Amino acid sequence: MWSHTTSKKRLVALPLLAILLVNAAFAGTAVAEPRIWMSSASLERDATLVGEEVSVVAQMHNRGDGGVMRVTVTANGSDVASERIHVESDSDRKAVINVSFDDPGTYRIKANDDVAGTLTVTRLRVASVTERDGGQTAIVRAGGVEAGEPMTAKLPARDGQSFALQQVTMTGSGSSFNRSVATDAPADGASFSVPSGQGASLVGAVEMDAISGVDTTSLRLAVDRDALNEHELEADGVTVYRKTDGSFTPLATEQVATTEDSIVYEASTDGGTQFVVGALTPEFAVRSADVETEDASDGQRVTLTATVANEGQVAGDYEAEMRVDGVTVARQNVTLQPGESKTVELDHVVTSKGEYDVGLGAERVSSVILTSDTIQGSEEADSAEPDDGDSKSTDDGLLDAEPSLPSLPAIGDVGTLEVGIGAGIVLLGGGLLLFVRR
Repeated sequence: MWSHTTSKKRLVALPLLAILLVNAAFAGTAVAEPRIWMSSASLERDATLVGEEVSVVAQMHNRGDGGVMRVTVTANGSDVASERIHVESDSDRKAVINVSFDDPGTYRIKANDDVAGTLTVTRLRVASVTERDGGQTAIVRAGGVEAGEPMTAKLPARDGQSFALQQVTMTGSGSSFNRSVATDAPADGASFSVPSGQGASLVGAVEMDAISGVDTTSLRLAVDRDALNEHELEADGVTVYRKTDGSFTPLATEQVATTEDSIVYEASTDGGTQFVVGALTPEFAVRSADVETEDASDGQRVTLTATVANEGQVAGDYEAEMRVDGVTVARQNVTLQPGESKTVELDHVVTSKGEYDVGLGAERVSSVILTSDTIQGSEEADSAEPDDGDSKSTDDGLLDAEPSLPSLPAIGDVGTLEVGIGAGIVLLGGGLLLFVRR
């Protein structure tokens, strides 16, 4: 049987139940809310290229229901990227946000309030270096290159190496590229053919990938002092040579720094991919030599003809010396490129009789014989009276000399009178002889 009291209780209980249900619903909602936070931020790497993406990594955590958190990346205080990151309930994740820069510079990167690091942005950088026997190989990368802009890649220092490339400067045509740069020491370990023999004293070699539109403009490298001594090189005797079409051209090379252990050189170039460092000299060889003679107005002309070749791999000047009996009588200079040969011709006039050795430099070529004296201006010499050097001048200018008997006329010029006188003298002489005998 229904009672009024029971009805009242029911009317009070129903609202209370509704309130409890609402509170329970709200309580459930509060428990399910995401609890997301970021514990740290970092950079994928600390250097990148203009226009090249680099990742900012944010370490995310959630101890509630799945939800979303906004992560904003700033560079030197300016927003550069912003993303909403979803994190599953009761989970951890690494959020990756990629950023890139149009201008070179140094940027302090933050993700929300956490510092990720400092990023250096350049148009050229050394991406990796691989050590190997006798040298190393570096990968040089470029991006956002402006035409004609000089770009310098600095290679990491190498300890205990006799030869090291410190930096290379290049210009590009406006494109990005990856370029391999290999260095070797000693030079005979190079991946390309290098000079050897007496005319070569090399301490290192450098080779780069050939890429269209990319030109090398300068090299800076260090040579250990012990390596210089080993190759008998003076500090100022080191040159960087560029290989072109099988020959080597010396580059303008200067010392830019010195340390207790090494000397740093810098060389300018207008391109090239293969270089050697040290000293190269031309190697000259006389292929043939011949001597010919001919009469000359003042004696006998001796002509020396020789063919000289440069068998080395660097150009040089050859000085041809014609020697007669060891005395240099003529010279001729010729410039010879590697592999080139030229003919030289020198001549000399011999005026006194005798046998003469004719040589090219210190090498004897042949001998010539002159059988009679030939003196220039001989007619004038014959007409002049010889001076025996024994005559003395008197006060009146006459020669103070012993008198001489008059010369007798030739037989064909004797007359009748002269014959008679001569006969009388003969008879008188005969009579005197008979008188004495008696």
